[in-house]
Amino acid sequence: DSDKAISTKSLKHKEATLKGCPAKDTNLNSIKN
Repeated sequence: DSDKAISTKSLKHKEATLKGCPAKDTNLNSIKN
């Protein structure tokens, strides 16, 4: 389940980056780091 959650976050991260959402992008980067 954890792997699926990470994959989902990665997909959302890519979508946010493509759409140009700095707020979500920064938040997900903080979680990864």
